[in-house]
Amino acid sequence: MRRQLLPLLFAMLPGMAQAAVSEEHQVRHYDVRQTPGQSLFDALERSTPLRENGRSFHGYTRWEIVWNFTFNKGADGLCGIDSVQVKLLTITTLPRLLAAENKVRAEFNPFLAALTRHENGHKQHGQLAAYQIEREIKSMPRMSNCQELKQNANLRGTLLIEKGQQADRDYDAKTRHGCTQGACLTD
Repeated sequence: MRRQLLPLLFAMLPGMAQAAVSEEHQVRHYDVRQTPGQSLFDALERSTPLRENGRSFHGYTRWEIVWNFTFNKGADGLCGIDSVQVKLLTITTLPRLLAAENKVRAEFNPFLAALTRHENGHKQHGQLAAYQIEREIKSMPRMSNCQELKQNANLRGTLLIEKGQQADRDYDAKTRHGCTQGACLTD
């Protein structure tokens, strides 16, 4: 029975939109050197390059999504999506402790683990948006106007990116930028 099913599946493929999501994840570090008597918080504050609106952050994840698709006009005069390619790039910036007293190093390790978990949550929002874009564009109904199909596909992608960005903001509000996950230090 299996052998009969495979040719049927392969016969169906040309009529189905082909899709793919490629992911590239980068982790960048900034160097932190704690001096004797200095708190880990102060060492991070002095070292972090991550500043926005007068506020400093100890970790940050940025994600970008680009998509391309092809479409064609069938014999019936309707335009349909042929293939979809979505690329996700995430860049996570984290501290790297180069020099520290043992007490501070012991504090840093669990903090870094919690910060990494928090930043992975942001990465997951980018991944979710990328796969939703791929899925929604791939499943778009055929349309009589190719330009309208193209505009609708791009609008769906843009709206899903905005939804992912809102998920990032909500996540930071809910976790207080990772504090509820253990990614906060006090002075």
